[in-house]
Amino acid sequence: MGATGTDRRILLVGSSTIYNAEVPDDFTIASYLQKLIVARKAGEFSVFNLGASGVNVSQQLERLRTLAISPSDIVVFYDGTADAMQGVFYANFDGWIVGENRKRLDNIISRNRVAIEAIARRSRFFNWLFTRTTNYLPEHLKHPEQIKTLAEGSREKLLFGLIEADDYVRSKQATFIHVMQPDLFTRLLRSFELPLVENHFLTMEGVEPALRAAHEEFASITPLLVARSVKAYDAMNLFNTFDVPIFFDFAHTNEIGNKLIADFLFKVLIEERIVSDKH
Repeated sequence: MGATGTDRRILLVGSSTIYNAEVPDDFTIASYLQKLIVARKAGEFSVFNLGASGVNVSQQLERLRTLAISPSDIVVFYDGTADAMQGVFYANFDGWIVGENRKRLDNIISRNRVAIEAIARRSRFFNWLFTRTTNYLPEHLKHPEQIKTLAEGSREKLLFGLIEADDYVRSKQATFIHVMQPDLFTRLLRSFELPLVENHFLTMEGVEPALRAAHEEFASITPLLVARSVKAYDAMNLFNTFDVPIFFDFAHTNEIGNKLIADFLFKVLIEERIVSDKH
């Protein structure tokens, strides 16, 4: 994250896919965006990284309510995947992804993970046992009709959460922008991405059908928001034409992906006439 010391702020709000813990600070979305604004002489703005692991839109808004928002602020919500995971994969619209993960880890094998991993490397039985206890398909994901119902419910939850967020930011006389994010399953998989899906530590069983069902439903959200005069953009197809490694797992992007996302956000800011590109 960079800073120019001005009173105009761009607040990037989202989950771990905005926080970008997987890369050094210079390669986060926030840092790339700050560098673009400075390099293009696009205006005097400080970009702030307000990503937090595992949060969905409702929880992003809860956090936003704890901050002092001024009329000069630009609030950018970048999200979608965490809402799909919480609503469809975990089937818990109002929970926290961090909480769901803790439930999975709350067993004897998980508490002794390091020792069992070491044994699993030398024993087929322990390898089988370890895999069975750390990777299992939730019951509801065995039924396509339940997946679709949960995806529809997640869509409604996300849509109304974004409308509420826009209303709140407007009440502060600030500017709200929403960007629907891409992930590994918003496009066809590349051959070099197959190991990410086959490794259950990177992509749990059931994540792909859960996210693909959610994306089908989420595709209608941006047009509906725009129809309500919400500044909304869809980046789900952002990576479609790029045949290079972009993901660390099913959701988190590397420095290449982060730069592409920052470029997209910069173009959004130009389109909304918030920044001016003098490059």
